[in-house]
Amino acid sequence: MLTPKDLADLDLSALESTAAAWEKLVQAMSGDESRCRRDVVAPLSTGTWVGKDAETALAHLNMFADQLEAARVEAAANASILRAAHTGLASCKADLMVVYGEAHAKGFTVKPDGGVGWQTDSDSQAASMKADATALADRIGRIVQRAVDSDAYAASTLLANVNWGGTKDAPMNSFNSGSRTAVGLAEGVNPAFIPKDPAAVPAWWANLTQEQRDVYLKLYPHEVGSTDGLPTSIRDQANRDFVNQRIAYLQSNPILGPKEQFESAAELTHLQKIRDQLAQNQNRPPTEQLLLIKIDGADQGKVVYSIGNPDTAKHVAVYVPGTGSTGGELHDLGRATNLQRASDRLTPDTAGDVATVVWVDYDAPDNIPAATQDHYSEAGAPRLDAYLDGARANGGPDQHVTVIGHSYGSTLIGDAARKGDGLAVDDIVVAGSPGMHVDSADDLNIDPRHVWAQEAQGDIVPNVGGPIHGGWDFSLSDGVDRVVPTQTDFGGNITTTDGSGHSDYWNEGSVSLDNQAKVVVGQYNNPDPSKRPVLEHGEMPRS
Repeated sequence: MLTPKDLADLDLSALESTAAAWEKLVQAMSGDESRCRRDVVAPLSTGTWVGKDAETALAHLNMFADQLEAARVEAAANASILRAAHTGLASCKADLMVVYGEAHAKGFTVKPDGGVGWQTDSDSQAASMKADATALADRIGRIVQRAVDSDAYAASTLLANVNWGGTKDAPMNSFNSGSRTAVGLAEGVNPAFIPKDPAAVPAWWANLTQEQRDVYLKLYPHEVGSTDGLPTSIRDQANRDFVNQRIAYLQSNPILGPKEQFESAAELTHLQKIRDQLAQNQNRPPTEQLLLIKIDGADQGKVVYSIGNPDTAKHVAVYVPGTGSTGGELHDLGRATNLQRASDRLTPDTAGDVATVVWVDYDAPDNIPAATQDHYSEAGAPRLDAYLDGARANGGPDQHVTVIGHSYGSTLIGDAARKGDGLAVDDIVVAGSPGMHVDSADDLNIDPRHVWAQEAQGDIVPNVGGPIHGGWDFSLSDGVDRVVPTQTDFGGNITTTDGSGHSDYWNEGSVSLDNQAKVVVGQYNNPDPSKRPVLEHGEMPRS
């Protein structure tokens, strides 16, 4: 237990010299990572050595460069922790000496344990001196407690920081949990500080220093990339870093058990597919660049990406696919591209003012029997709601947002829209819907005139899925039936289609796609009727 005498006698010179030594080491390590990438990694990546061995060697070297920077950042954390400890303890000692001086000047004596003694022959002064002694003892106690807290904080963070080493359970970048915690705390950074409410995230991020943002991106790319409400460009940067770091880790660390080996091999394949698809599409036009919004390496198949930037686009379409969409890749890239291009062509004066998002941040059913279950949509609904809240916070109230559900994806949208205050969208479009778990469009917390449904000739899903996921229709004189969005009793709009079967709604140049695009850019308000969506049934929105 630290006593006031211990604090008064404390020699801080060793702590000062240790902090200075760490700071000198950090200066010496500055630039090691960049020199490694420039002098070692770059020649290999641009050379003539190709093939699997070359890829493995390059992955190891990139990981080594990451570890060089990790070592420098950890050294900087040690220096920062020790310097903060020295400053804190020195401040406590100085404050204590001030109190000691005041006590001695007033004729008090300070005991080693912090008690304050006094003597007087005057009864009239006794009460006053007792009060002063109590106040001085209280100040001494609080100063000592500050010193104890400072020492304990430094000890705990230093102990975490020395826990360096990799195991098969190591985190998804070059830092382990102990070192990440210590480095982060030294910079005032911790994933626990990230707000849970997506609407609060933009303000939180804006209030961070640039140094804190850099530490978050370096230490916690997966956590940053998974945070709804952050700018899409930041999430894209974090998620690409995470993919590369995780691939390098999985290639560099042997997994012993057969179960772990199987899971790691599947995860590696999944992440490599994502990385390769991003690389193959890097030469797309500027208005069609791919942004990786979310990726879950441990749960293959969950991924969110966009074509164009949904933060800056005037019109955003969020596409939710259905059964079988957890394929461990950028699912439905062709459909999303067609939708983005068709919508963008309707606003020729401003290129790139449309972005499409493919949202597969849920465990979609793998097959038709699984698609009869409700728990997939019920579990995914709050995740979609959170993403849309964050997207709205970034895009602003004037942005036009449409959520589009195909097949079981429409069921998930129904579960999300019917709860609470609904979804942060302007329009809901569904195609080939088996039902939305609501009785009518009125139950989706949106003007029914902003609900649009499509059913192509020969698409059996609405008929087959209606008895399972459709709402109840009590208006029939001869009984009760289950209702899906493409029935007039549902109360929304039904647009024309020209495809056949369950998968033709996004064919390039099709009427189905054109009607969706007109909703995405809000053409239902166009004074020229020929430029509005074509309805089989329903009423155009008034605004």
